[in-house]
Amino acid sequence: MTSGRDYVREKMPMVGLGTYQVRKESTLHDVVDAALSCGYRFFDTAQVYGNEAALGRIFKELLPKYGLKREDIFITSKVSPANQGTELARKSIKSSLANLQTDYIDLMLIHWPGTSSKP
Repeated sequence: MTSGRDYVREKMPMVGLGTYQVRKESTLHDVVDAALSCGYRFFDTAQVYGNEAALGRIFKELLPKYGLKREDIFITSKVSPANQGTELARKSIKSSLANLQTDYIDLMLIHWPGTSSKP
């Protein structure tokens, strides 16, 4: 997979898999398995997608299948609008780390500014 511009610690792959609205774990498993098998190394999720914990379990199972380690993939997640502000964001990022079963998230974004349920 070709990488784009250099960022702070890694090269961010130019193509990634978004996981919006993929909440059924068996479907998510199959999608991630297929993506890894054809070279995807960038995965995008968010707290509001409700699938971070499933992704954590899936990565733990599937990365070894492809001879990969956590550092071989790039994970993006997003802070929910309900979790904005220093303390709420910090707490929610810790929750995302636990759900994804990882020590770091490559790119953490604010999903959208404000606290409404819609942008």
